[in-house]
Amino acid sequence: MNWRNTLITLLLALFSQLLNWGQSAPITLEAESAAVIGSDFNVLSDGGVNYVTISTNGTAGNPESAKRVITFNINFPDTGTYKLYARVRVGPATFNDDSYFYGNGFGIKDTLNDNDWIMANGLASGGFSNPDQVVLGTGTQGSQVWKWMALSDFDGGEPPITFQVDTGALSQVFQIGAREDG
Repeated sequence: MNWRNTLITLLLALFSQLLNWGQSAPITLEAESAAVIGSDFNVLSDGGVNYVTISTNGTAGNPESAKRVITFNINFPDTGTYKLYARVRVGPATFNDDSYFYGNGFGIKDTLNDNDWIMANGLASGGFSNPDQVVLGTGTQGSQVWKWMALSDFDGGEPPITFQVDTGALSQVFQIGAREDG
């Protein structure tokens, strides 16, 4: 397996900050099982780890095409503010293949509108791979390892965001998009 490319996302997870209950309610999304996977993505497996990777390269501030977008339909169990986490792998090319986009909020995004997307760039510089670590902030894990990143805490070129789920809006659409051919 050639790990030159960034291998994006075995799992994305949105965790609610339910401070009044003192616990989190995770929503786990598997990219390879999304409602819609753009045709420029490949679904692959490595040692029991399933993941997606993009076959085309882009350099814009947006995914550039629906072929480079993955769409999830999410049913949240409760209202609240949710943080975004992702499990990623960055290969030996490190900072040359370590970025992607996530939607600037919920809903279907315009693939050509930079304002609709948050760029997560510089993923080679952070993350957590120790199962005993709490995934807060950016972390220090480097390349060539599967790692978790708290994207709602990671400024990868644009200020990160959290996701608000309100009463009457428990069903949402969430999108991620490709940038570099990792």
